[in-house]
Amino acid sequence: LTYSRIFHLYIEFRNSVISEKVDEDPHINITQKYLDKLANYSLYHKDCSDIPRDKARQYANQICRNRKWSESLLYWTLRENLLFETKQDGDSVMFGFQKLGNFLMADVFKRSKMSDEDKIDRIIEWSKQPSFRSFISALLTDWDLTPKLLNKESKSISNIIPIILDSFKIALTEISVGQISGPVGT
Repeated sequence: LTYSRIFHLYIEFRNSVISEKVDEDPHINITQKYLDKLANYSLYHKDCSDIPRDKARQYANQICRNRKWSESLLYWTLRENLLFETKQDGDSVMFGFQKLGNFLMADVFKRSKMSDEDKIDRIIEWSKQPSFRSFISALLTDWDLTPKLLNKESKSISNIIPIILDSFKIALTEISVGQISGPVGT
């Protein structure tokens, strides 16, 4: 059981409550769609930083149109602690759990249409910026391109070595949790 899977199960669980409160079909999974949009925006437009509140509201209104505030998607993701309000860089929101945001951004990145080589190059470039460190660490725990990344010239990946070590800590935690809880469904 990976962190990514745990977070998706948690979002699925929260989606049932949020869907009821915003009067939407839970099978559409608006909560996951919304958080994915926010993760995409944070990753590609804010260097993994907080999302401006007006942008979060705009995305919420695109997914669930014509809702009053108390029935809005933003309101209920805040109420259910999937998002948290912050005043950093003006009014903004962040993911309720930092790891949740990091793993959502990792999933968004894995699904992107970039070529494998472009993804590896992007990670090498981003590894030079501290704001991407936690996201990259989350990505490397379960990324099928990690072996290709590690085969790059050592000089080009020198910034990423400490991040790789952090990702091993996360992966080892996942293994320990899996051994304690046993296989899913048992």
